[in-house]
Amino acid sequence: FAGRAASALERRAEQIGPSLPVEGLTAVLSAYTALRQRPGDSLLAVLGRRAEELAPEMNSTNIAVVINSYAKLWEKVGTSMLTSLSKPVRESDGAAHAGHATAIRFQLMQHMGKALLDAVGLRVIRVAPEMSAASVSNVLEAYAQLREKPDDE
Repeated sequence: FAGRAASALERRAEQIGPSLPVEGLTAVLSAYTALRQRPGDSLLAVLGRRAEELAPEMNSTNIAVVINSYAKLWEKVGTSMLTSLSKPVRESDGAAHAGHATAIRFQLMQHMGKALLDAVGLRVIRVAPEMSAASVSNVLEAYAQLREKPDDE
């Protein structure tokens, strides 16, 4: 999933992101997860904000998709950052710039993650009684991947 078609779809997803319904949000996140590709920083920020806004109306399946997708995206950013940090820094080859960009991406994911996990955590409290076994295990697995405990604070 690359090239001009992918870029055009990502730009459009970024434009419509602020008005996506829950099903649209989860579909976009699921698609990126299935493709094993991380959205660009701008789209990622749009999707994170929209997920926070929609958290109060999410059902247990939506919550499982959102938090699981976020965990997988976080893993990609963390891997990218570790790779970047393990390379020798040489100004001439742009390594310093790449490392800086990765650090910014890491900060974005941390900021987005905290707000998103807080919003979703509050919703988990309400929908937990209706969660299927698969939803419970998916949500717990995602929290474990993030090394976060489910919290409502």
